[in-house]
Amino acid sequence: METRQKFIPVMKKAREENKEAFLRVDELFIDRREFKPNALEEQGSVVKCVTWNVEGLTADKFSSPEFVNMLSQYDIIFLTETWTN
Repeated sequence: METRQKFIPVMKKAREENKEAFLRVDELFIDRREFKPNALEEQGSVVKCVTWNVEGLTADKFSSPEFVNMLSQYDIIFLTETWTN
């Protein structure tokens, strides 16, 4: 029953995204595939990182909503710039 309770918010989110989602006993299926949660995510020990070669970082990029929104999805962000001569 505890597993089923954890799956309910995931199922609701999938349905909001117009995916086919249903519970069967203590199993969740999304788009006909069994959903298996990552054990590390359940413990809260997952750190999401991204690295990006920014190619001349400017104030325009930092003020871009798309750029800021993309970066806000990560815990650690590496912004790099490579130079070739």
